[in-house]
Amino acid sequence: MTQQLPLATRRAAAVLRTLSLLAIAVLVGLAIWIAVDPGVLLAHRLPELGIDLGGRMISETVTALLVIGALFALTTVLYTLWHMARLFECYAQDAALTPRAAHALRHVGFGFLAQAAAGLLAHPVETLLLTAGAPAGQKMLSFAVSSSDLGFVLAGGMMMIVGLVTSQAIALRAENEGFV
Repeated sequence: MTQQLPLATRRAAAVLRTLSLLAIAVLVGLAIWIAVDPGVLLAHRLPELGIDLGGRMISETVTALLVIGALFALTTVLYTLWHMARLFECYAQDAALTPRAAHALRHVGFGFLAQAAAGLLAHPVETLLLTAGAPAGQKMLSFAVSSSDLGFVLAGGMMMIVGLVTSQAIALRAENEGFV
C-alpha cells in the first residue's frame, strides 16, 4: 500500500511551483531589461559597491562585461528556480520519493552553490572593471563575503545531501520491494 502526501502539501507544492515559474518569468524580463538598458544595472551596482566615478565615463567594453556578468548571475538563479519548480511539481503530483524528485533536489543544491560562487566572484570583478579607468591611486579591488553567501553555501550543501540521501532511500526501497 502506498501512502499519498496530504492534499494540503500537494496544493502548497503546486502553488510554490507556480510562484517559481512566475519568478522565472520576472527574472527573464529583468535580464532583457538589463541587456537593453545597461544603465539600469550601473545605477544599481555603483552605489551598492560604493564607487563614485567622479565624472568618468564607463567604456562600452566594461559595460558589456558587467552586463555579461549580471546575466551569468541571473542564470544561476534561473537554474535554481527551474529545478525548484520541477521539485514542487513532483511533490504536487505525489511523487516525493522518486528519482526525478531526488535529481531536482540535488540540482537545487547545485544551483544554490552556483549562486554563492557567482556572488563571491561578482564583487571583485565588478570593482576591478568599474575602477580600471580611474587615475592612479583610485583603482580598487575589493572582496566581500556576506551572510547570504554563507547561507547559499550551507543551503546548497544541505540540498545536495538531502537529494543524495533521497536517491539512496529510493534505491533501498526498490531493493526491499524486490525481496517481497
